[in-house]
Amino acid sequence: MTYSAPRRTGRRFIRPAKQAASKRKRAEQESRLVYSSSRGHIDPSELLARTVKGFQNLGSQRFPLRPYSDHFELWTRNLLFVLAEFEAVYLPNGDPDYESKRKRILATVQAELDRKKQAEQESEQSFGEVHAKLDSAKRSLADAEAQFRAELGRLENQRRRKVGLLRGEVEALERKRKRGKTRKPSLLDRLLGRGKKRVAVGLVKEIESKTIEMQDASLSLEDQMRELRRQHAGRGTNLKAEVDRLTSELESKEAQTEVDDELEVRRTACATLAKLVEEAAARLSPAAAGGSGAGLPAGGY
Repeated sequence: MTYSAPRRTGRRFIRPAKQAASKRKRAEQESRLVYSSSRGHIDPSELLARTVKGFQNLGSQRFPLRPYSDHFELWTRNLLFVLAEFEAVYLPNGDPDYESKRKRILATVQAELDRKKQAEQESEQSFGEVHAKLDSAKRSLADAEAQFRAELGRLENQRRRKVGLLRGEVEALERKRKRGKTRKPSLLDRLLGRGKKRVAVGLVKEIESKTIEMQDASLSLEDQMRELRRQHAGRGTNLKAEVDRLTSELESKEAQTEVDDELEVRRTACATLAKLVEEAAARLSPAAAGGSGAGLPAGGY
């Protein structure tokens, strides 16, 4: 399997454009979940009900995609809009008690969201580091396997060549020995004392020597291949264990970030804010506070 680098045009132009469009679409969908409006006058009691409903919607809004902190800014902006619309009617001149509690609630939820954002950034960085280590371990495992196969093939070829060469020499000596049985000794053989028996004995010894050399060469190279397999098995086991460990770590990190675990924080903050505006509305009416509600947007969350 070979690797083909993606075309530059696809990486630089097409993909970022699709990602940007996806983010815009997601932001628009989130915004529609929270607020829609049409111009007109609004009744204060209707505004209070709509404000509480807005907090309920925001408190139950679950973010479907990671990183979840990418959604926090829009969510906070919508939360502040709900408060601002309520305050424009019921608290146009402000209220110290209300403002103090409101500030404390918003500071608490913002601190939690900031903490989550920081944790996600660290998690993403850690996730990337583990992913890089896993890729490196997989490459090392593949490289080790390729090196093992190459070295094993080299030794096997060396064994075949060496054994084949010596076997050829042994076979040549055997043929020479067989020819010597029927060949009459020449005058030179008689002068040098090379009789049939003596020549035959010499050839047998030479055949035995070459046979032993062939067997030793074969056994030596087989021992080298056996040792190579043993070393590869140990190294392969370690590399596979590392790949498995990093894979498990990566899956664990993915599982830990699969859930929007700040939902309860946002739900609690919205419930507390809903109670706060209900208490403020019970204490203050728009008429008493000096607000009329005229000209405010009417609509639903």
